[in-house]
Amino acid sequence: MDALEFKKQLIELTRDVSVSIGTTFLPIVSKYDLTLIQAQILREVNDNKNLSIGSLAKIMNIQSGNTSSMCKQLEKKGYLQRQRDKSDERVVKITLTDKGISTIDEINDIIKDKYSSILSDESSNDLHAIISGLQNLKDLLIRMNQI
Repeated sequence: MDALEFKKQLIELTRDVSVSIGTTFLPIVSKYDLTLIQAQILREVNDNKNLSIGSLAKIMNIQSGNTSSMCKQLEKKGYLQRQRDKSDERVVKITLTDKGISTIDEINDIIKDKYSSILSDESSNDLHAIISGLQNLKDLLIRMNQI
């Protein structure tokens, strides 16, 4: 496959996958007045204790300023708490509130209840192949970006 055909198919497929991810998960998180990115932020804060806004920005691959704005919104909604690091005032630490923790738990439960039966119908090899293929795509794009 030549570079132009690869680009065309890649753009079409990633657009379709992105739309499908949105239609699959947005109805779940929107019940909590969250966007998909905001829900991802809550998940990352839940999974990675002692996060700063800067380290969250790196994990999420989002500019620090945008991450900070989203965290302010999530704080206003009561999902997380921001606090300046006592040893370095430039660093803002973020933690989930009780509401944030319970919301992530509820979202995870809804996803498990709704999609576990579909995923259990797929072979473990197929699911691993999907994840492996996405990782291979990411690695290829990183190599292409270095040229």
